[in-house]
Amino acid sequence: MAQQQKNLVPSQTTCKLSPDEQVHIHCYEAVDLDAFIQLTNKFKFPIATFHHAHEAYLIPELLKKAYNHTPAVAMFGSFARFKREGYRHSTYAPHILHNAVWATLLARVQRGKEGKL
Repeated sequence: MAQQQKNLVPSQTTCKLSPDEQVHIHCYEAVDLDAFIQLTNKFKFPIATFHHAHEAYLIPELLKKAYNHTPAVAMFGSFARFKREGYRHSTYAPHILHNAVWATLLARVQRGKEGKL
């Protein structure tokens, strides 16, 4: 069997560990948020934003333990329960996160020309 040639271009993971890069992570559930926060502390890199973090309101104190600073949280205001991962979302989540004193970004869903999401 022929040996595979190694790709010498840095992977995205390697680039993200650079202090010049911002890390934006897409995950929904508290267990995944916890895992990423543990990784930030282990490898010493900050996370700029958790996108679609619909369960973030359940663990505000844990999010504050992220490396370097507390990441912002981006989520839908009410359009969340379109799949299992987003089912524990609450329309009160932005208020809970705001009271925990950090940036919460809300996205809105726009319908396309055909009336589809």
